[in-house]
Formats: sequence, structure tokens, C-alpha cells
Amino acid sequence: MSRITDLQKNLFGGTTSNARQFGMISTLVAIVLLFQIWTDGLTLTSGNLIAVVSQYSYILILAIGMLMVIVAGHIDLSVGSVAAFTGIVVAKAMQEYDLPWPLGIALGLLVGAAIGAWQGFWVAYIGVPAFIVTLAGMLLFRGGNQYIGNADTVPVPEGFRKIGAGFLPEVGPDTGYNNLTLLLGVAACAGVLWREWQARRTRREMNADLAPLWVTGIRLAVMFGVIVFATLRFAGGRIGTSLPISGIILIVLVLAYSHYTRNTIGGRHIYAVGGNARAAELSGVKLKRVNFLVMMNMSVLAALAGMIFVARSSASGPQDGLSWELDAIAAVFIGGAAVSGGLGTVSGSIVGGLVMALLNNGLQLEGVGSDMVQIIKGLVLLLAVAFDVYNKRQGRFSVIGALTRPFRRDDPAAPAPPAAPNSDVDKAGIRADRRARISSPAALDGTPHSRNQHTVRRANSTMRTLVIRSIAAVGAAALLTLGTACSNEREGSTGSDSADAKGFAKDALIGVALPAKTSENWVLAGDLFTDGLKESGFKADVQYAGASTTVADQQAQISSMVTKGAKVIVIGATDASQLATQVKQAKDEGATVIAYDRLITNTPDVDYYIAFDNFKVGQLQGQALIDGMKAKKAKGPWTIELFSGSPDDNNSKVFFDGAMEVLKPLIDKGDIVVGSGQTDIKQTATQGWKAENAQQRMDSLLTSAYGGKKTLDGVLSPNDTLARAILTSVKGAGKPVPVVTGQDSEVESVKSIMAGEQYSTINKDTRKLVAETVNMVKALQKGDKPSINDTKSYDNGKKVVPSYLLPPVIVTKENAAEAYANDPKLAALTK
Repeated sequence: MSRITDLQKNLFGGTTSNARQFGMISTLVAIVLLFQIWTDGLTLTSGNLIAVVSQYSYILILAIGMLMVIVAGHIDLSVGSVAAFTGIVVAKAMQEYDLPWPLGIALGLLVGAAIGAWQGFWVAYIGVPAFIVTLAGMLLFRGGNQYIGNADTVPVPEGFRKIGAGFLPEVGPDTGYNNLTLLLGVAACAGVLWREWQARRTRREMNADLAPLWVTGIRLAVMFGVIVFATLRFAGGRIGTSLPISGIILIVLVLAYSHYTRNTIGGRHIYAVGGNARAAELSGVKLKRVNFLVMMNMSVLAALAGMIFVARSSASGPQDGLSWELDAIAAVFIGGAAVSGGLGTVSGSIVGGLVMALLNNGLQLEGVGSDMVQIIKGLVLLLAVAFDVYNKRQGRFSVIGALTRPFRRDDPAAPAPPAAPNSDVDKAGIRADRRARISSPAALDGTPHSRNQHTVRRANSTMRTLVIRSIAAVGAAALLTLGTACSNEREGSTGSDSADAKGFAKDALIGVALPAKTSENWVLAGDLFTDGLKESGFKADVQYAGASTTVADQQAQISSMVTKGAKVIVIGATDASQLATQVKQAKDEGATVIAYDRLITNTPDVDYYIAFDNFKVGQLQGQALIDGMKAKKAKGPWTIELFSGSPDDNNSKVFFDGAMEVLKPLIDKGDIVVGSGQTDIKQTATQGWKAENAQQRMDSLLTSAYGGKKTLDGVLSPNDTLARAILTSVKGAGKPVPVVTGQDSEVESVKSIMAGEQYSTINKDTRKLVAETVNMVKALQKGDKPSINDTKSYDNGKKVVPSYLLPPVIVTKENAAEAYANDPKLAALTK
């Protein structure tokens, strides 16, 4: 065995089969240092590190459970849906049955255990592959979330929010730090020292080789340095913040599961099953029991992760859990687990998760779009798994050895081939075998004992200089990092002043967080904000949420904007009721929050709301539907269908209520008939504003309610994207084209209106809305109050939000040229 490998073992423990895990630690350090330089020191600030732990703790918790599932040779695709289902069950129980929040947490864990038992039964005792069982579970529990929550968001009480958005309290004398966090740091250092002492004592008792004291000293110095740095960072954040409660939960789970998987018979059985299930069973391992418990454990951790996310979001929503399973699986594979099972560690999975989390965070701090973030994360996952394949083909591969090969002399001792993983799985003999491997130098190295001693002595003399120089280089980099990152931030803003009270610099950073690019309107708004803010002299950070993990992405983006010091944050909410924690964070740091187009609810910390008069929009849509049907058929009764927007968008109800104020009197009189009978907003909702959902519902309505010669006269559609989907469904069914309303003046819908298909749209000139928002920012910069024209209408559940409302305009084929006269792009379509 080479001296480099000896050194690697002495410094970090394990064998060269762990090289990939060591490589990922190096990658993690490189990412941190890279972004620390790239972001001018923002990455390692207290506020950012606290935000990273809060934002990604639920994914890291999922990674712990997923590691055990993958090591056992399975996969679990249901964890996101299980988390979402548990979240809505607990939220509903606390809201409707006044369940105390501690009992709510217990209920959530019981729900997770029940789901895990259900899925574990099918996998372990019926023999259905875990992929199929959990795929079914993904669909089943996602549907359960939608059914129980009626595809709506459900807020949770303040006490429950502590597990996801809470921090260690301030106790004891004023030291300039959070004292409880300092005590945890001291305890961690003591624990590391005790563990090192115990390990050396055990090896001495077994007459095994001991690492030189200087190597032990370096290892302890590195670990103490990391712990002290992290302790000071988390203890020195803004007053009221410290190590998040979710981070404490994560640390406890990492310690507990690391011990279980490494030091208990049950943990070793999981590796045995994943390495060779048949051999494990023949050796006495209860295969069914292991598989059952692994699947059950995964669902319990998914339930816990779901509750932490809901607590941080302040509400359970219909989009919770989307794609979480992919993030958890990626963390496990990047952290060193083998695709085929049998290999992997809890610590490795945490490292893999942190690589993805810090990569995501760093790119967001630099304003990289969510689309490019997804591309980069995908490439990282692909390369990590490719390295696993390469590792298997090449045998033992040492990243450290490869990097330092120019410094090595030829080692005459050829390394022994790697031992088959989990080859000894006899339940009674596992501990004895482990002791034998520890005490036997030949078993450790595959070389004679004397040769190993000679190699270690030679390594001590020839490699010490290299290591010391490397440590010195790392130490120098660390000192540079500490110089920019270790300042105490406890004297920062506590949110007592907002931007409109004192103004700010003319070149200040302004953050704009928008939903995913699901419509032309949002894409145009992003471009207009970028240009308008830059032309006004501001620095613009405009970001879109990802297409799959929209809520979590937007939460992280807002936190990044706060970290970068944005003075105003404009938010077009993905889910208006799940941003309370991030809005409070912005307010606490002295930023002003403007809700753009969608009112942010359940928080007193939103400052202003700017939008078109959305109730008026609904009224105009209802009247246009009536006018269009009268133009085709002078007298009723007219048969219609009703569509509304996504239930997690506060505007959906406002649109629908405005339209129903116009339509309901005629429905009550019998002049208008809803053919399907579906008139409740819960029945008419279109989840996520997705065109495919609207088209599928229209297909079903045409089949069930419009067979034979029964005709459909009109459809109330809340926006243009859904209107076109509805028209596609009608034309595909061979039915006459009904009167269909819309909103947003999208290019394809304006074309459709001019072609005589879609009847109407609403012109909510995005240019005007963005321009008025920029004017608000300009007023705030000067320390003035922005223009407001409504102080009574928009109650978000915590306060009446001062608002600026713009008037919408109905557009049909008859007035399109006039309505779009000042818009060159749309005006050209009317000629």
C-alpha cells in the first residue's frame, strides 16, 4: 500500500474505497472557497449559513433515510408525496380540530410510520419491487394531499413553525454571541476529543498500529477549526437568530444514524443485504425484516422533513414535496453511495447534500437563473455516478494519490485487491470479525505487518513536509476566509427601520423574485424589471422559480437576495401563503417588500401591493362571456362551464368572485346553465395554472356532459394560456367553438381573437405595471412614501396592505386595434 494511502487513512480514517467520499469533501471545500471569493465574502456570512441550513435541512434529512434505502438495494420515489401528505394532514388537524402543535408533530410521525409500514409490507412480504411500490405511493399520496387540502394552502400555528423557522433562544449574559450555540460548539469539540481518545485507546489495547501523534494533532486541529468556525458563525448572526432548530434536529439524526449504520448489528445487516441479499439470508439475516424497516424508516423521516418544510413555509401547500425525491437521491449518490447498493455512509450523503445545497446557494447569490442551476446540478449528478462506474472498473482509486503522484516514489509493495464488501455477514460473528480486521495489520493493508510498519515510518519522514506545507497553504486560505467571514454580525439591522423611512443609495441592489416561466406575462415582466431598474441606476437581481420545485426555489432566492443586502424585494409569489418566513427575514434586515400582482398572505411584514384591479378583471370577464354568447344567440338559456386559476394563487379567488358577481344572478334566474353543475371554486380550480390540467378537465367535461347534440355556448377561462388549452380540447372533440374568455393579452391569444376563435382577453399592460413598480422603488430610494390608491380592499389575513391598483381593459376583436395602439408588437397582430 502506498504511503499516500497510509497517510489518507491516518488522517481521515477508512480505506481507499472511501476515496470518492474524500473527493467530495474536497469538492465541498472548493465550492465554498470559490463562492466565498466569487460573492465577495457573502457565502460564509452568518446570515447566509443560517439560511442554507434552514433551507436545505429537510433535504438532508431525506438523504439520511434514502441512504439506507439505496444501500439496501432499493429506491424510494414517494418521499416527496409522503412529506406533502403528512404536512397537509398535520396542518388540517391543527387548524380544524385545534390539535396542540406538539401532538401535531407526534401525529405526523405516526402517519409516516403507517405509510412506511404499508409500503414496507408490499416490498418485504409481497415481493413487489420498491420502485413500483413507491411509484404507486408517489401518485397515491400526492392525490391524498390534493384531496385533503382541496388543492389549497393551510396555515400552521406559530408554535409549530419553530421546528422549521425557529432558533436557539438568547440566554445568559451578553457575550455578543448566542450562548447556547457556543455551548453546543464546546460540547462538539469535547465529543471529538473523547472519540479520538477512545479510538486510540482501543487500538492500543488490541496491539494495532497507531497513527503518529502529529497526524492525530493535525486531524484534531482541522476538526476543531471547522467546529469553532461554524460555532462562531451560527452564534454571531443577527440578534434573534442562531443555529436553527431544524439544524439541531439534523445534527441529532446524523449522529444517531451514523452510529446505527456503523456500530450496530441492524445497521450492518442493511449493508449485508445490499451487498449480497442471498448470502446475507443464508447467513441468518432476516431479509424481510430488514427491507420492511428500511422502507418504514424512510417514510418516518419523510414525514419529519415534510413537517419541517411546512413549519418554515408557515403553511402546507399543494406543491410541497415536488421533486424532493430527486434531490435526496442525488445527495446520496454524490456522497459516495454505489448505484448497485451495499456501499455508502450517512456522512457521505450529508456531504453530497451540502455540495448540492452550497452549489445552489452560491449560484443564486450570483443571480444565476433557476434553469441554469438545474442544468449544473444535473451535470454534477451525472459526473458523480460516472465516477462510481469508473471506480468499479479501475479497482481502488485514490483521488489524493492521483493528485500527489508526482511526489511519490515507486512503492514495491503492490496493493492487495479490495475485499468483497459485506463478505462476512454472520450475525453472531460480525463484531468479532470487525475486531479481527481492526487488530490485524495484514487484514487492514493486505501486506505483512513488518512491511506495513516500515511503510508508515517511511511515510512519516518523506511525507511530513508535504503535508505540513499543504496544511500551511490551507491555513493561509482559511485565514483569508476568516478575515472576511468571521466578523460578528450581531449589531446588524433588527428590522426597526424600513427602506421607505430612511431611503438608500441610488445604486442599491433591488431583488425581484418571480414565479416559473409558465406564461409570456412573467417572462416579459422579468425583462422589463431588468431593464427598468438598471436604467434607473439600481442593481437588479431578477430570478425565476424553477419549474418543479417552485415554492422552495423562491424561498431560497428571496433569502439570497436578503443576504446580498437588497433594499427592496419585489415578489410575484409562487404560493402567496408560504413566504411568511422569508418576508419576515427581509423585514428584519431592513428591506421593503412589495407584493407584485399576487398578494402575499398570512404575514404582517409585506409593505405594499401593486397589481391591476383583479376583482374588476373578473367582472369584465363575466360580462364579456355574456356579451359574446348574446352575439351568437340572442336569448338564453346559455350553457357554460367555469374554470378558475390555481388555488394557491390568491388572485384566483378574486378573479372568480368578480366574474360570479356578474354571472350568478343569471344562473339563479335560469338564463345561464352550468352543464356539469360544477360551480364551486374547488371544483373549477386549475392546479398550477397548467394548460394540461385545464385541457384534461375540459376533455372530461365534454365526454360526461356534452354527448350527442348538446352544445356548449361559453367557457369562463381565467387567463389566455388556459383559454387556448380549452379551445384545443373543444376542437379535438369536434364540437363547435364556444365563447371563451381570457386574460393577459398573450401573443397567441391575440392571434386567436383576430382569427375569431378565442372571444376576449384582458389587457393588463405589463409594461405599465412594471413601470409603476419601479416608480415605487424610486420613491423608496428617496425616503418618500410611494403612491397608493387603495387602503381598504386587500386584507392578507394579518393586515390591510396599502395597494396601488391599475385599471384593466377588456379586449375583443372589435376594439383590439385601439387597445393595443401603443404596443407595437400586439398592434401589428390586429392589422
